[in-house]
Amino acid sequence: MYRISIAGISFLMTVMALMSIGTATADERNDATAATKAANDAVYKKLPFGDMESFKNAHKGLIAPLPNTVIKGKAGNVIWDPNKYGFIKEGDKVPDTVNPSLWRQSKLINISGLFEVTDGIYQIRNYDLSKYDDHRR
Repeated sequence: MYRISIAGISFLMTVMALMSIGTATADERNDATAATKAANDAVYKKLPFGDMESFKNAHKGLIAPLPNTVIKGKAGNVIWDPNKYGFIKEGDKVPDTVNPSLWRQSKLINISGLFEVTDGIYQIRNYDLSKYDDHRR
């Protein structure tokens, strides 16, 4: 009888997952189906996408944009690559395959940089989908 520990099972699952990475197929995205287009059009017609106040507010206090530099760990592993989100651009039309509300939110999140929130309070936004506050007086 064999005894397999939780650590052993985890190790085997990790090895199997890593082995499958090399066998991934090419990008197999498809165009939106008629049902998806209809559902997304309904969302677009229902919500006020012409209201740009959120974008104005998201840019308020921008001092400098963040560089598009890949952040790596000590071992050289990629921790954050802002270029992976470079396809999400303000002003671009929503793809038919994406819910318009989610696309709008992604564009807002993608606004990155150093911001002054109020006198002496600064934020760094959009490094790993988070923000950092610094209070200086």
